[in-house]
Amino acid sequence: MPTILIVRGCRFQIYTDDHAPPHVHVIRGHAKMEIFLAPLRIGKRRGFSEQEARALLAVAAQHRQLLLSAWRHYHD
Repeated sequence: MPTILIVRGCRFQIYTDDHAPPHVHVIRGHAKMEIFLAPLRIGKRRGFSEQEARALLAVAAQHRQLLLSAWRHYHD
């Protein structure tokens, strides 16, 4: 599972054997969250507060093209 981006101690990862639609897994310690990239939205979330989740969604929005390019690299 390649790490595409690290922000605020959170790793934005793509699982190479994962399913569509395009999304990343955000991991910090035991906290985990999915962020779907098209359209941009939060999926499953465990261990991140609502405020943290919104902030990480904003990070994903800022780096959306990079994350989508990485997804396509591993899944297309």
